[in-house]
Amino acid sequence: MKKICLILATTIATIQLHALTVNTTAGNLEKAVGENITEKALEVTGEIDASDFDFIAGKMQNLETLNLRNAKIVKYEGKALNNGRIYCNENEIPEFALLGSGIKNITLPASVISVSDAAFAGTAITSAELPENCRKIGAMAFKDCILLKSINLGGVTTVSDDTFSGCTSLTEITGTENLTVIGQRAFKGCASLENFAFSKNLIEIGKEAFAKSALKTADISKTSLTAIESGVFAECTGLTKVVLPESIERFDRSAFFGDAEISEFNFPNSLTEIGDFGLYGLSKLQYPIITDVNEVVGNHTNLSTIGKYGMADCSSMTQFSLPATTTYLGDYAMAGWTSFVDLLVRNIDTAPELGENVWYNVNQPNVYLYVTDSNESSFKDAAQWQEFNFTHSTTSAEQTIAEDLNAKIAVWFDGTVLNVTAKQEIETVTLYDTTGKMLTTVQGDSENIQIPTENWQNRLYIVRVSLSDGTVSAVKSARK
Repeated sequence: MKKICLILATTIATIQLHALTVNTTAGNLEKAVGENITEKALEVTGEIDASDFDFIAGKMQNLETLNLRNAKIVKYEGKALNNGRIYCNENEIPEFALLGSGIKNITLPASVISVSDAAFAGTAITSAELPENCRKIGAMAFKDCILLKSINLGGVTTVSDDTFSGCTSLTEITGTENLTVIGQRAFKGCASLENFAFSKNLIEIGKEAFAKSALKTADISKTSLTAIESGVFAECTGLTKVVLPESIERFDRSAFFGDAEISEFNFPNSLTEIGDFGLYGLSKLQYPIITDVNEVVGNHTNLSTIGKYGMADCSSMTQFSLPATTTYLGDYAMAGWTSFVDLLVRNIDTAPELGENVWYNVNQPNVYLYVTDSNESSFKDAAQWQEFNFTHSTTSAEQTIAEDLNAKIAVWFDGTVLNVTAKQEIETVTLYDTTGKMLTTVQGDSENIQIPTENWQNRLYIVRVSLSDGTVSAVKSARK
C-alpha cells in the first residue's frame, strides 16, 4: 500500500513539474494551446506577436511559468488589442503585455531589445533576467511587482520612469554597469533595496529615483553627474554614506531630504547651489574638528546659495566654512544647528544676503564667527550676523587656529587623564573623537582643567579650548 502511495505521489509531482510545450506561428498561440488553457507552465517555440500576449494574459489565468527562450517576437499590425495598440515592433515586449497576471517566472527571448511600458506591472513575478540585447525598460514595466526579489538588467542602458517603483521585496539588482539613464521614481519605495552599483556611465538620475528606498550607501563618485535632482535620495532612512563626484554643481529641492542617518558626506569643490530642503534633516551629519582653517568643510567649494531650509536640522554639525562665492542663505537655511560652534567667513568680502531666521534655534552668542579686519564691519552691520560671537583667533587664512593655542596653553595625557593648562582662565574644554562626535564639554573657571577619559576607547582626541580672551582653538592629543 505504501508503495502504491509513493508511486502516486511521484506521478503527481512529475505532472506538476511538466510544462506544456507548443510550437506556433505569430497570432496562432491560442490555437496551439487549444484546451490546455489551465496549464501552469508553458514553453513556446516559433514566432509570436502582441496578440499572443493578449491571449496569455486574458485566458491563461493559471499560468505561473512562461518560457519564451526559443521563441521570437515578430511585428504585429492588425485590429486593436486589449492595450489599444494596432501596431507593435518586433523584438519588443508589448505594452501591458502581462499586466496584473499571475506569472511568477518568465524567460525572455535572447533577441528582445526592449520591454515596453507596464509590460509586467503588478504581476506575481519573483525574479527576472533580461537579455544582453535588451537596451531599454519602459515606464512602469515592473511597477508594484511586490514579490519581485531579484533582476538582472542584462545590457539595459535606460531604466524609465517608475520602472520598479513599489517593488517592496526587491533586494538584488545586477547588470547595472551599462546604465546611462535612471528615470524619475524608477526605484521609489523599494523598501528592501539596500545596495545599488551606480554605473560610471550614468549621465542622468531622475527626480525621486531612489526616494524611500532602503539604500545604505550611495557611491556615485565614478559618474560625471552635474546635479542631484529633486528628491533623488529623499527619505532613505537607512542611508549612512554618500560619495559624490567632483562634477556635482547643485543639489536640487529635497535631494537628500530627511536622511537622518547620513554621517559621511562630501561637499564637491564644484558645488554651487543647495536647493530648498536639499540637505534638510541630516541630523547625524558631522565632520572632524580640524585646526587648519583652509581645510574646513565647505571652504574650497564654489557654493553660492543655500535655499530655504537647505541645511536645516543638521543638528550634529559643529563647524562650517562659507567660501568667498557665497551670496545668499535662504529662510531657515541652517536652523536647528544645536551643536554648532564655529562658522568661518574669512574669505568673504561682504556679508551674504540672508532670508528669514537663517539660524533659528541656534545659540548664536555661543557660536564663534571667524572674521578678518577687512570684513568684520560688513558682518557686524548686517542683521542676523550681529548675534554671533566675533573672533580674530587667527589673522589670516594661512595661519592655523592651533598657532594661537600653542602660545597660550598646553595639552597632555597623564595615563587616561587629559590635562589642559593655560596662561589665563579657561572657559570651556570640549572633547571630540576623530569623526567629529562630541564626547563631553567641561566648564572651566581656572587655568587648569583635568578630564578623565577612561569611559572612552578612543586613542586620539580633538581638544577644543575656549579661553577668557575669546581665543578658540583645537588640537589633537593622543592617549598612550
